[in-house]
Amino acid sequence: MCRSKCGSDSKDVKVEVEDTEDVNKVKADIKRQLKENGLNAYKVNVRERNVKQVEKEKRWLDIESEALAHLQENKEYKDVTYKKTEVTLKQPVTVAIVTPISKSDDSSQEYSEKIKREVNTFLQTKEIKERSKGDSYKIVIYDQDDQVIS
Repeated sequence: MCRSKCGSDSKDVKVEVEDTEDVNKVKADIKRQLKENGLNAYKVNVRERNVKQVEKEKRWLDIESEALAHLQENKEYKDVTYKKTEVTLKQPVTVAIVTPISKSDDSSQEYSEKIKREVNTFLQTKEIKERSKGDSYKIVIYDQDDQVIS
């Protein structure tokens, strides 16, 4: 029943379902199951998610993870990480890379440009272009203090 993300805190049950599901039916099913198990005091909150949105989020989570692994294979970039950004249907995906350097370092601009080129080259490979399904993206490089370098 729970296709995307489920959770429970205190007396609340929160469920996300695809927009192809009948939200009222899902909510009624959950309430019925709770009642059958003697759990009447729970509040049920069912939220509908756009299937295309969820697919894009999953697609880019995988791509970003692979891009990071690709970067970290190079000793020069082994300490870089990425930060999760919001993925929306209508906006370019932001690939956010976090570096272990400070924006004030003399070499930070050059270093961030090298990372951008490396990530862009990876994202332009035939396999990744096919998997990204033509989604537009931008690459943003952050320093260790979460400041944008480039």
